[in-house]
Amino acid sequence: MSEVEQFKEFLDGDEIFYKHDEFDDGRSVFRIPQKLKTGGIVDMLVIFDEDDIKLLIMKIGTVEDPEKKAMCYELFNDLNHSYKYYKLYLDSDGDVMIDCDIAIDVCRGKFYPKTLMAYIGSAFKVANEVYPKIMKILWT
Repeated sequence: MSEVEQFKEFLDGDEIFYKHDEFDDGRSVFRIPQKLKTGGIVDMLVIFDEDDIKLLIMKIGTVEDPEKKAMCYELFNDLNHSYKYYKLYLDSDGDVMIDCDIAIDVCRGKFYPKTLMAYIGSAFKVANEVYPKIMKILWT
């Protein structure tokens, strides 16, 4: 059974809500909505491709003001030194994103969905930690 099938079976077994899409380029994407401690809803994308698994938390906030973007870049530079596996950045639309790459070779042949869920939980922990710092910049 493929890693994608195992992960889907795990999510179904734990009754975790998700949306699953398969793309022509071989990518398989799970979208898992989650509520942050502050009440905001974000989407976690779990993207399986040929070489790795990418975790991506989308739209933690949107930064449009150039001065606030500069402040966010400074914050992200500091935070990105603190986190080993996760990086924060602004996408081309000014949306705050957190991502993590997991080498599939590490788990090929012995994939454990619970281990992937631990990475997902850790990513949401990061999102909950950085959200107030980002909002402080956006709301000032």
